[in-house]
Amino acid sequence: MFVEGFHDALVLYVLALREVLKNGFTKKDGDKIVHQTWNRTYEGIAGPVSIDASGERFGDFSVVAMTDPETGTQQVIGNYYGKQGRLEIIPSANYLWE
Repeated sequence: MFVEGFHDALVLYVLALREVLKNGFTKKDGDKIVHQTWNRTYEGIAGPVSIDASGERFGDFSVVAMTDPETGTQQVIGNYYGKQGRLEIIPSANYLWE
């Protein structure tokens, strides 16, 4: 997860820096670079990354359940999409608390 997060942060920085330079500012205009990271969606290493108006990343998460305590097997049983505020349960998933 660290490498993916670093990749996505670097891509966001490059996108913002390109916008700042295109508008006649320099790499030393940090406040301009930061503001260019807000309110945008771009393609990250694992899919779309969305940043809100405050510069916070909308998180997407997978819900994982243990499907076999004997072996420790786990399975994704749902996904939460932060930008949409939507939880999607996978109907075919097997989980123990049914």
